[in-house]
Amino acid sequence: MVAALVGRCSVATAIGPVALGWTADAIASVRLPAVVGAGDRLAGPSREIADEPRPTFVERACTGIRALLDGRPEDLTDVPVDVGPAGAFDLGVYRICRSIEVGSTLTYGEIARRLGEPHGAQAVGRAMARNPVPVLVPCHRVLGTGWIGGFSGAGGTSTKLRMLEIESIHSRDPFQTALPI
Repeated sequence: MVAALVGRCSVATAIGPVALGWTADAIASVRLPAVVGAGDRLAGPSREIADEPRPTFVERACTGIRALLDGRPEDLTDVPVDVGPAGAFDLGVYRICRSIEVGSTLTYGEIARRLGEPHGAQAVGRAMARNPVPVLVPCHRVLGTGWIGGFSGAGGTSTKLRMLEIESIHSRDPFQTALPI
């Protein structure tokens, strides 16, 4: 069962407005750059109420995401996330992704090997495509071997490249693994 969102807001960032949705205990949805569609948990008007303060973890997420996407290194692992009804493999992928520090990357294959699934790189990619909280589970920091890899967030690979650039991860050729690992 997926917990119902109790609030929504949007945060102005260097890549555009990022939409966040939260449950009583955690951030449960992040959309880059706040593009939402029919059936999306963030569809509908923002539920920011001026007289009602947002929970501390929401404020932390907003200030942290803004700082990170403005180019200031920010560790967001203290922000609680609710990834919904994810299986054990996906949860393992998200846990490893959250451990990737700003300015660093891993490959899909490295994550699969850490999970004891040496041939599971494609499964890692599928798990990341289901990631409901990009930036907080920084799947943009995961690259293919010899290529940047996909990105299911709004803007696709160009958004991923922009986020990597903001985090000072550069490559002479985006189709080589010249990025620091």
